[in-house]
Amino acid sequence: MIPSRFLAARSIAGPAGMALLYFATAATTVHFSRFSGGVAMIWGPLTIALCAFASFVATGFFGFGWRVAAQLALVNVGEALMAAIMLKRIFDAYWPGDTLEWLAGYYLGIGLAVPMISGLAALAVTGMVLEIDPGSNFVHWMIGHAVGLLTFLPFTISLSYAVHNGQPLLPDNRRLVAVLAVVAMTVLTAVVFSQPNRPLMLFPVLMVVAAAVWAPCVVTTFLPCVLALIGGMLTMRGEGPVAMMHLDLGDRMQFFEIYIAVTVLFALPVQFEQERRRRQMRELAESEARYRLLSDHVSDIIMHLDADGVIRYVSPSILYVSGYDPAGLVGTNVSELIHPDHLQRVHEAGLRARNAPGTPISVEHLALTKLGEPRWFETHFRAVPEDGALICATRDISQRKRLEADLSIAAMTDPLTGLSNRRAFFDLAERTVASGVIGCIVVFDIDYFKAVNDRFGHGAGDMVLASVAQAARRALRQTDHIARIGGEEFAVILPETRIDHAEKICVRLCKEISRSAVPVGSIIVRVTVSAGIAVLDGDLSDTLSRADAALYRAKSAGRDRTAVAA
Repeated sequence: MIPSRFLAARSIAGPAGMALLYFATAATTVHFSRFSGGVAMIWGPLTIALCAFASFVATGFFGFGWRVAAQLALVNVGEALMAAIMLKRIFDAYWPGDTLEWLAGYYLGIGLAVPMISGLAALAVTGMVLEIDPGSNFVHWMIGHAVGLLTFLPFTISLSYAVHNGQPLLPDNRRLVAVLAVVAMTVLTAVVFSQPNRPLMLFPVLMVVAAAVWAPCVVTTFLPCVLALIGGMLTMRGEGPVAMMHLDLGDRMQFFEIYIAVTVLFALPVQFEQERRRRQMRELAESEARYRLLSDHVSDIIMHLDADGVIRYVSPSILYVSGYDPAGLVGTNVSELIHPDHLQRVHEAGLRARNAPGTPISVEHLALTKLGEPRWFETHFRAVPEDGALICATRDISQRKRLEADLSIAAMTDPLTGLSNRRAFFDLAERTVASGVIGCIVVFDIDYFKAVNDRFGHGAGDMVLASVAQAARRALRQTDHIARIGGEEFAVILPETRIDHAEKICVRLCKEISRSAVPVGSIIVRVTVSAGIAVLDGDLSDTLSRADAALYRAKSAGRDRTAVAA
């Protein structure tokens, strides 16, 4: 078990260390950057912590003394608190997608509004003990604190973001670039600010901007800190290009602060835009990996088609579904796989998908396998708005289509006789009437069928019905259509048939049925039929009524005969 004193020591080690670091930074800043007896013109420790006591001690020993130390400590802590709150609001509102909005909020909020508010508060505090120009004092405070925030805060954000999310500060593949960038920046800054004869201050700016493109985020935000620390120390010693300006030390340092601020203003937009693009590329790569993993292991065929219908990607499942080699199809137009009769419907579905991006459009169509066999497929299209490309998910529905066909046939077929049922007969009859085809309708039923059922049973009756259906098929032509429309009642459509020819067909039908024999045990059962014939005209209901009337006349005349409707 860990001793409680050790836990207590660990619990205060972090805050104590942060307070000491804040104290050291604040003391150094206050001691070396209070030019002209005013406020500190460089303020870097804002981004370290909210250590009010450390700020109080630093101001008391090295600043304006103990009279305003507590007040300035509260101002400094309040400034850091305002920056933290504003930074959180900016992050919540604009990070990570809206780079321009994020930077605008950062520059105007943290780089301008926060130092301005804290500067006014500091002016009210220091006005009690200072006898310098309040305007100059306010400008010095605002510039120094704004530069401190703009320079050091991005590095702190990058560092804490990486630590909080468990990300490596320096990815393995970019460590060399990071080290070279820091070394190069250190050497370049030392060279530029150690000689006063040549104005080379542009080169560190270019170095920071170049690092924003190539180096990791932590390194890019650290380079302005290197520039500020090394360049600021050399400038305070009177060295470097800034020394060429005929100004006092305070004005030279203020110029240097503006130079640092401009460098950060140049580099941050590039850095954050590059970081946004890197993040998008990572997300795109992850999405692509997930997409490939799914498409490689699903049974559906996944395709990526460009705006012209050329295949840019096809999943491996097409090999098992259609026999095509996926690699061999890349660069082929998808129309080569579609059955010619269904090209138009597939093309129209693709157009509908492009006209409604984000909405899936489905179409059922025939496509050809590698062996040329037509199969039914269902394809779902989804358009990519930017370039008119299509993402397709295609599924083999041949088995479903066969089942649908079987069910459709079953729904239109009499299960006992295998003939069309009443529904199928009326559908065909209505289509025949609508087409204007001239023909006849025959209605016939089995004579004394009830007696067959009563004497031999319903099983024998079913056998008689099946036998009548088979005999009728033998007697009719290929173009004729017969259906069972009731218990022992049948109907026949005779297309392109005159009434005299229809009567001859009915006579042949009756004879064929009467010759049929149905063995029931040791007994042979034979039956006859009576039929009524009517010309098929424009009114199907009237035609059937006339055929029924003719049928009843035939039965009344003695059965086993035909009658023609009047």
